[in-house]
Amino acid sequence: MSQLNTVVRSFFGDSTGATAIEYALIASMISIVIVGSVIAINGNLTGVYDEIRSHISPALAGKSY
Repeated sequence: MSQLNTVVRSFFGDSTGATAIEYALIASMISIVIVGSVIAINGNLTGVYDEIRSHISPALAGKSY
């Protein structure tokens, strides 16, 4: 019973994998923020590109805007 007690205590006292788990959580949070930012910016960029296209298309056709 003493050996089992020692094994259980050493298992719960070992924190070597905690750093890897913390880094994985930080990386996953950063990736969620990046994906959310890209999704939020996508709508704004579509409007910007439409505005640019409305100025470039007539210029390429030889018309003045």
